Amino acid sequence: VLGARQVIAISPQWSIDQDLVPWEWRYRREAQGFDPVLGAMPSSDTITGAIVVDPFVRLDLRQARLIQADFPKVGLVRYPLGGHPATGAVSEARTGWIIQREARAEACSTKALANAHRKARRGAMVYWRALAKRTARRRPWIAAKALGRMAQLHATASEPPEG
Repeated sequence: VLGARQVIAISPQWSIDQDLVPWEWRYRREAQGFDPVLGAMPSSDTITGAIVVDPFVRLDLRQARLIQADFPKVGLVRYPLGGHPATGAVSEARTGWIIQREARAEACSTKALANAHRKARRGAMVYWRALAKRTARRRPWIAAKALGRMAQLHATASEPPEG
């Protein structure tokens, strides 16, 4: 309808229609009265782009895979431990503009999008906090390193400016 040739979707929903996604519990209230005909998107094998998703948010990953089934030229870009939306680390690092830059590019680079998250997570408290929480029970040594990194980031943020 919009004539889009490219899309970048962040933690998107393919549908909130309970008949199509009965496992999706997050938007049940919003789904009441949802018109599946008006809300449907026709599939396309010409639209390109990327879906940015945290693979640990399983419902988001399931929704992303539904989108990929109907838009096979749209790549999946994993932002692990970015949360919902998946852009937690790039937002905290204030590098989310990379996503807008890639959306305006003639052909978005999934590699550039992935690299943005990889670079941002080094200094993103949201990433280290999620890593510590996710690994605390089964891999406590990883959780300890993540907590150590959080302490370093906190100390660096608390230091008075030089000069």
